[in-house]
Amino acid sequence: MKHLIITCSDENYAEFLLLHWLESLFSNLKLEKFEIAILDYGLNEFQKKILLQKNVKIFQCQRNGYPCTIRFRDLEFYLEKSDYDQVLMCDSGDIIFQDSIANLFEENKESIRAICEDSKGLFDITYLKGVNNSDYVSKLLKGRKLINAGFLLGPSSLMKELCNKFQTFIKNDQLYGPDQIIINYLLYRDGFVQLDQKYNFIPISTKRFFKIEKGVFLDQQNDRIPVVHNAGGRSLYRPIQDFGFGAGYNRKLNKFLFLIRFFNNSIDMLRSISEAISLIQLKKER
Repeated sequence: MKHLIITCSDENYAEFLLLHWLESLFSNLKLEKFEIAILDYGLNEFQKKILLQKNVKIFQCQRNGYPCTIRFRDLEFYLEKSDYDQVLMCDSGDIIFQDSIANLFEENKESIRAICEDSKGLFDITYLKGVNNSDYVSKLLKGRKLINAGFLLGPSSLMKELCNKFQTFIKNDQLYGPDQIIINYLLYRDGFVQLDQKYNFIPISTKRFFKIEKGVFLDQQNDRIPVVHNAGGRSLYRPIQDFGFGAGYNRKLNKFLFLIRFFNNSIDMLRSISEAISLIQLKKER
């Protein structure tokens, strides 16, 4: 039985999908055990033709809400008509692959897998407006690290179940953001396996060291980071301004955002030091 890698796209984001997301995936993964599919929210005919030539499946969807939100509804529809072992649903407008991720499909196969960002979740009140039982949901998530919903992997049955549960919590599918809140709530409530950050590496929120050489993101050991996610919601807030796959990309950094990142990391470090000193003093008093 094959594994599925599925994403969603429209005409505006398809250029990045074709030139960077798909090309980087093809360059780093042997596809004999995989099928790739796109939830189509408005691809043009030329884009669809290229995808079909590359043996990518296209699932026509009704765009009657925000794609990042309604994709869970449509993934459930797709999985009801298909038979797969493991399913990876990930973003495709801001992700590149730099190494194989095949091992992820063979590890912790009975669980949903995802990464936690280093920062605690900022569950914006505007995002909560799109969520049912928002008071209860926000209480459960208070103080927890943010699970990034842009890279979710699990057995087909659990992914389908996750999508079904998602529908009961979505109040307004026209908004940007409630998908993150609902996925965080469901995974913290029902359980998940935390992946190493390198499998959904987010430059703007990580506290880990990284560098970029000839367009390639490297970790402290000079190893390629398998999955890089230039998250930010809108282009203005993305940390890498010329993000892409290849030597000619990833040279322009959003210096203002990285300054904020450094400032936030410094505050976290000072807070940790303060807590450690307080703990030592408390032990001495005892």
